[in-house]
This record gives sequence, C-alpha cells and structure tokens, in this order.
Amino acid sequence: MDITPEHLVGLFPAPTPQDSKYTRGVVGLITGTQEYPGAGILSASAAASCGAGYVRYSGPPEARMALLMNHPEIVLSARPGQRIDAWVVGSGFPGLFRTETSEDKDRGADVISILSSLDDMDSFAVVDAGALEAFAVADFEARNCARCVITPHQGEVERLLHLLGDELPAHYPQQNRTATALYLAQKLGCTVVFKGARTVVAGADGTMFTCPEATHWLATAGSGDVLAGIMGAMIALNAAKLQDKPEMLSQVAAAAVCVHSLAAGMVSEDIYSMHEWLHSHESDDFDDDEDDFEDSDEDAEFSKQISELRRLMGIPEIPDKTDASVSLGQGSEDIPESSDAEASDMPDGELTEGHQIILMDLIRALPHAMLILRYTGDDIMDTLNPQNPDEFGQFGGVGGYPGFPFRFGGPLQ
Repeated sequence: MDITPEHLVGLFPAPTPQDSKYTRGVVGLITGTQEYPGAGILSASAAASCGAGYVRYSGPPEARMALLMNHPEIVLSARPGQRIDAWVVGSGFPGLFRTETSEDKDRGADVISILSSLDDMDSFAVVDAGALEAFAVADFEARNCARCVITPHQGEVERLLHLLGDELPAHYPQQNRTATALYLAQKLGCTVVFKGARTVVAGADGTMFTCPEATHWLATAGSGDVLAGIMGAMIALNAAKLQDKPEMLSQVAAAAVCVHSLAAGMVSEDIYSMHEWLHSHESDDFDDDEDDFEDSDEDAEFSKQISELRRLMGIPEIPDKTDASVSLGQGSEDIPESSDAEASDMPDGELTEGHQIILMDLIRALPHAMLILRYTGDDIMDTLNPQNPDEFGQFGGVGGYPGFPFRFGGPLQ
C-alpha cells in the first residue's frame, strides 16, 4: 500500500517533562572507514538531527574529529554491550572484513557481535552498505533478524540475490521492485527498504509500504548514509512502541524515508511530489457531516496556520499541474499557452527543476521536515488546535502563533 500521512501519526513524539536522554532513544553507529570517513559523518550527523536523546559513534579518526567539531553532543564511543536502542551499521564499509586498517576490521567484528545479540539486548539495527552481504550470509537467529532493517539500493539487491543463490531473471528487481523487496524480507526474515525514486518497504510478515516519489536530486553519493542515520533515530525514538509492537518496524522505516524525501525536497526546491502527498489528507471532505470542519471558523484558522507553517519553513505553494502557465522552476520561463506539451500529461517531478543537494544542508533541514510530518495526519486537529495552545505543554505557543509549538527561524536558505 502507499504510505499516507495518517500512517505517521504518533511516530514523531515530542519530549515530555518525564523524559530523559535515555527515554528519548539511544542510537549507536558503527559507520565510516578510513577510506570513506564521510559516511560516518553523514550518518551520525543525521541521527543527531532527528530527535534521538543520545547518539554514540564509533568510526575512523577523521570522522570522530569532524563530529566533535560540529556535533559535540555525540559521544565518541559505541561498542557491543552498551545500552543502545537502535544500531546503524555498515555505512561506508566496502565490506565488513575488506577494509584496510585493523581498527576498521575490529569494528566489523563488533558489527557481527551486535547483530548476533539484538534480541538479548532489546535493540534494533539498520544494516546498510558494506554490512549487507555479511548479514545475508551469516547464520543469525530469526529473533535477531526480525529486529533488523536492511537498506539496499538496486545494485545491492542484485548482489544479495546472487549471494542467496536465487535464479531470478536479471531484470526482475528493476521491473518488480515490490515483489523483490517482499521476497528478500521473507527470505531473510527482516524488514527491507529497497531504495529508489519510490522506495519500497517490506516486512517479513508481508506488510508493504510504497513511499512517495522523492526528488531525483537525491541521486547523489552519501544520501543513503543520511537515510541510515535518520532511520536509526526514528527507530530509537519509537523503541518502546516497537518492543510492544515489533510489526510496526516497517512503518517506522517508511516514516524515516518520508522525512528524508521531504527534507530533500525542501533544500533542492523540488518538492512537487511531496507537496501533493503532504496535502493528500486534506481531500477527505466529510461533506455529509453537518459539523463539517470546512465550515468551521476554528478549522479555517487551522488551515491558515498550516499554510503559514509551510511558508515559514520554505515550502513553496505548488500550482495545479493542469495550469498551462505553471512555472518550471526557479529561473525558468513559463510554459507558453501554445505549447504542444500538456502540463497534465507530464510525469510527476518534471514541473520543477530544483538544484543539487548539499547533504549537510539536507541534514540541517531534518528537524524542520520532522516537525511538519509530526503535525500531519488524522490527529492534526487535536494537536494543532488554535484554541488550545497549552496542548503542547512546555512548547505551547512560543512562536507567537497560537498553537505552533516552536520558535520560527524563518525559511531555509
């Protein structure tokens, strides 16, 4: 099924007076190598930007120094046996035991130890990049595999299928991504995030989510490392919920993909598909109800505030794509009325050009994207009621707009 804003309800918890850094979720990362230190910097920075209370990191000296300078809140120690809700492992590894330094090889051994004891430690894991092949061929117990989310792209899926000895046609993964993701999930007993323009998430129990199409500017080195960090933080934030309902792991993973896609759309100024998706919950009009919220002054004010929220966060209002004069993007000319190309026939994502994503800008946008998604969904009227700003407790109304639980910093630049 397509994931909707309603699936995200409750997955972005704000801290309460009773919370501590531990109850808000602890993320541990073993990412980045001497050859690819940037993967460690990107994944750990993303995890630290997505609301987890405590982030621990183990990586090469270059990555540790960069994180110390830019995220001094990250603790530069992550190893088996520590109190960790969600691990992120493998980003930046060419293979767990194909690295150049003894330190990196020792960290690869730590990854195997961690994945072998997830259930005993009440932990979950995001398995990325160089850890994927080791995960596929290692003899992990099913109870530990069930706590893992693997994040392969197209090429990695093909390699995993080859390692597993499956005789699927070479074109099969590309032409049937949904079936391939589900096949791998059930074969490996884990949750699979098959990355692409429309990422597919499959659980071993048969749960399927297709995520909204992301900006194609995400096709850049390092974007998967950022996603892995986001996913680790999202799992840690929801760790208590997942202990009770482990079947929600695929839903939380899909929510992380939505955060990644929305933040990317914001910083690339190519947000068309995500804009449509964000507004999809507004199509339920409840016309038969005499108390229809569209006729309510209170809810009209709510809609106005939501529009203001998106404007202040730098999310442009996208014109109807059937409008022949719709702009093609920043600095481009309008489609002339005599154009042979009908705007309504154009595929999603072609009405705005956007621009290259700088991944550190994407990471800076993550808190904004999470904030927007937190207040999107069925319960948005209960949490953003302009008549009840105190609903937010310590965050209520501090932005000068009743009902907005934050201080505005202006649009992203």
